[in-house]
Amino acid sequence: MCPPSTPRRTVLTLLGSVVLTGVATTASADSRDERDRGWCENLEKSRQSASADALTRSPDTFVAVVDRIVDGRFVVLLLEDEGRVVDELVVPREELPVDEGDVLLVRIEDGELREHRALVGETRRRRRWNEKRLECLRRR
Repeated sequence: MCPPSTPRRTVLTLLGSVVLTGVATTASADSRDERDRGWCENLEKSRQSASADALTRSPDTFVAVVDRIVDGRFVVLLLEDEGRVVDELVVPREELPVDEGDVLLVRIEDGELREHRALVGETRRRRRWNEKRLECLRRR
């Protein structure tokens, strides 16, 4: 409550500024939510990496993602062609010292892993993408 000596104009100005601040804050939050929603929708479109596709020119070369490690003994690789999983390969862990989620460039001959190379930048990019995707899903 204002003291009796406070002019009416001061009280109205104070109330007006409080109301306008609340409206501005709400509008800012709404526009931020719209930007976030648009950003999340665009995230799906950016999933595939052109750089990883450029590396797989040979029919026996694939981008592979370490899907899981089973019982600490086997590595399950998901083989990709143009961003889509086309096959999987199970390799003994001692042949492939990797972590879940690692992205590799692999060469397969007769169903066997012949060569592999870690794609560190692609692994980082996909992990960031996955974190952002989870953040978008939490907001729903």
